[in-house]
Amino acid sequence: MLVTCKISPRLIVNISSLYTDTNRVFMEFVDNAIDAIPRLNILYSNLTSTEPEYKNSFKIYVTISGKTHWTGRVTISDNCSGMEKLSKVVESIGNSEKKSQSWLNGQFGYGIHSYPAICSTLEIFTKHADNGYSEYIKMKRDDFLIDDLSNLKFEIEHVKPHTPVSGTIITLSGFSKESWLDIDAKLLKSEIENHFELLLQNPNISIKIKDKDGKTLVCKPYDYNLHQGVIFEKVIPIAVPESDNKFDKYFKKNEIKIFLKINPKVSVERPPVIISKDRRVIELYQIKSLRTYNKRELWNHPSIEGYINTYDLLNPTLTRNDFKNDKNFRLVKKAILDAEPEILEKFRKAVESTTINDFSEIESRFNSNFKSLIELTEEDKDKLKPGDIVRVSDSGTRILEVLVPYKDGAFESELKSHSHKRKKKRNDCTDTSEDVENELIKMEQIREFIIPPKGNQRNLILKIDDTSEPIKDNEGKEKRSELFGNTVTIYKKHQDFTKRIKKNQIEIEIISTELISYIASEMLVHYTNYSFEQSGKDKQPDRKGILIFFTDWLYKLEDSLKNLIGKPLSK
Repeated sequence: MLVTCKISPRLIVNISSLYTDTNRVFMEFVDNAIDAIPRLNILYSNLTSTEPEYKNSFKIYVTISGKTHWTGRVTISDNCSGMEKLSKVVESIGNSEKKSQSWLNGQFGYGIHSYPAICSTLEIFTKHADNGYSEYIKMKRDDFLIDDLSNLKFEIEHVKPHTPVSGTIITLSGFSKESWLDIDAKLLKSEIENHFELLLQNPNISIKIKDKDGKTLVCKPYDYNLHQGVIFEKVIPIAVPESDNKFDKYFKKNEIKIFLKINPKVSVERPPVIISKDRRVIELYQIKSLRTYNKRELWNHPSIEGYINTYDLLNPTLTRNDFKNDKNFRLVKKAILDAEPEILEKFRKAVESTTINDFSEIESRFNSNFKSLIELTEEDKDKLKPGDIVRVSDSGTRILEVLVPYKDGAFESELKSHSHKRKKKRNDCTDTSEDVENELIKMEQIREFIIPPKGNQRNLILKIDDTSEPIKDNEGKEKRSELFGNTVTIYKKHQDFTKRIKKNQIEIEIISTELISYIASEMLVHYTNYSFEQSGKDKQPDRKGILIFFTDWLYKLEDSLKNLIGKPLSK
C-alpha cells in the first residue's frame, strides 16, 4: 500500500526558529541579492581570464527605518537580475532552481522563508529584464499556521514596473520587540564585510546600509595591507573528475587558493576562514573533521589571518557551519593538510627574522631542562601502577584490555574482541564458562605487553625577543608571550619582564629568582594549555587538575634552574 506523505506548513515556521540571530535573516536576503548578480551576463568572450568580469555595477541597499517595533521596517533592495517567475521561488520550498547552477549559493530553497523568525510580514517587488512589469506578493507568518499544505496559497500580482531594468525590493515588517532591539547596523555591516570579503573586492559590487538615524554605512573589503607581515599564497589543483560544463571550468571547480599572512608583531585575532561560492563559511580551526595538530599554531594563531578559497568545489550544510562530507571535501582537506608543513616553515622563518637572539645561554638551559622534565614525565607515565589499563596480546591473534592487579590480587578483566565483550571479577571465576577461564589463564601466562603510544611529547622552545614591542590582543592588552609552532616568544620589552631584571654594580642585567619564575610560568601556560587540549578534548576541563599540573611543573623547573640566578641575562 502506498501512503502519501503530508507536510504541515507549520514546519516552515518551526524551521525558521533555527535563525536565532536577527542579522542572519537579513544576511539571507543580501545573499539572495548576491546570487541575483547575473553571472551569465559576464563577459564570456575570454574564458581564459583568471577572474569573472562584470559588465555593470550592482548595488545592494539595506535600509532600516522606524522608531519602534510596531512601525519598524527593513528593506533590502538591489538592481540585480530580479526573479523571472516569482511563483517558482514561493512554491518551491526546499527545492531551489539554483541546484543546477553550482556556482550559486542558495541551494536549499529556504532562505526567503526565514523571515518568520523575526517578523510577521514579508513583501516582495521584483522585475526581470525580460518582463515589462513587476511582480508583487505579500506573505504573513500566520498564513503558515494551517494543517494542510494544499490549502496554503498566495496571490501574486502584476504591477507597474518599480525599476526601469531589473531588480528586487524585499520589505520586512511587524517585528517582535526583541528582534527590533537586536537590529544593529554596525554589527550587520561587520557581518557583511566578513561574509562577502572577496566579493567586496570587486569594484562593480557595492553594499550599503542606512541605519535608524539615516546614516549610511558603506561595506568595505578587509585590507590585508594594514600590517607588515609575510604572505603565503598558493594555488593547489584538486583532482576532481573533468566536467563538460564550461562554466564549471571558468568558475574554478578544480583548484583551491590559499592566502595566508602572518603579522609577527601584531595580534589581529582574525583566524583564517574557508570561502565557498564567494562566501565565508567557517573558520578553519572550527572544522571538526579537519584532523590536524596545527589548529592552534596555524589556524587559530592570533597573528595569522587569511582564507582558503575553495570556489565552487564544496557544498555547505544547511546550518552553514560545516560542509557535506563528500569526495570533494575530502580532497580539499587532504590538500590543506599536505600544504601545512610548507606554510609553517615559511612562517617560522618570518618569526625568527624579527628576533635578534642575545640570550643563547638562558635559552639553551631552559630548553634542555624543559625537555628533560618532559622525558622524565613520559617515562613515569610508562610505569604500570595498580588500576592502570594496559593492552596485552594473546599470541598476536587478538588484543585484550585488562587492569593491572592490585597487591591483594583482585582485578577486573575486560575482554574485548570482535565477537563479544564480558566483564567478570577474578574472585567469581568459578561462575564463568570454561572458555572464559581458559582465556584468563592464557592471558596471565602470555603477558606480552604492547606499549601504548606515548602521551604528549610536545617540547617547547624558548626565544627571548628584545627588539619587538609586545603584540596586543583584540582588547589592546599587551601579551607577555606568544606561541608559534613549538616556539614560545617572550617579549623582553613587556613591563612585567623588565621589572624582574636586576642589575649589578656595573649596570649589567642579571638573572633574578623572580625572572626565572616569570619565564617558567610563561612557558608552562602554553604547555599546560596544549597538554590539556590534547588529553581532554571531549571532557570538561578539570580546573583543580590543571592547577596541580601547572604548579608541580613550575616548582620542578624553578629548582632545575637555580644555578642561573645572578648570571648575566645576555652575552
